[in-house]
Amino acid sequence: MSLQNFAIIESTLREGEQFVGAFFTSDQKVQIAEMLDAFGVEYIELTSPAASPQSFADVRRIARLGLRAKILTHTRCHMDDAKLAIDTGVDGIDVLFGTSSLLRQFSHGKSIPEIIHTAVEVVTYIKSQGVEVRFSSEDSFRSEEAELLRVYLAVDRLGVVDRLGIAGTARASLSFYNTREEIDVLAAALVRAREMLG
Repeated sequence: MSLQNFAIIESTLREGEQFVGAFFTSDQKVQIAEMLDAFGVEYIELTSPAASPQSFADVRRIARLGLRAKILTHTRCHMDDAKLAIDTGVDGIDVLFGTSSLLRQFSHGKSIPEIIHTAVEVVTYIKSQGVEVRFSSEDSFRSEEAELLRVYLAVDRLGVVDRLGIAGTARASLSFYNTREEIDVLAAALVRAREMLG
């Protein structure tokens, strides 16, 4: 993607509530979405509708506002979550899957082949519903390079994903989880993968 071809994905309505004491009312969420739209952001990312019945209602309400900005939601790579997201009427869904050995062991318990199988089913379903789809890994910086690339290549080969994303807190990862050399290896692998994919 060139500097002339980019889009702003604004995540206040997702990330903004992910700390102690943070809470927006439904009306405040609508007001924030309208202000972001007036500002000109291309995408407004909302919390997962699977988080709670109120989250589902809020996502649906904002998706129905008729804003110029495209409305996205962020969900686990799970078919039930994808169906809920589709039911809200959003324009796009960012599905994410934990790929590190820690998340595979302590979160969802799936192997890399199981992650690939689930991702193929979920992203294919989302795209069949006429919705933009972005596939992201979670905890990318603690994932093994070969496993991460295996998942991304399998998903990319489907030809249905609009964007691939790598979710990770780079600044924290540099300090706590990875050395600078490990980050450089991952970055170089991603460049090689992009060159291979064209």
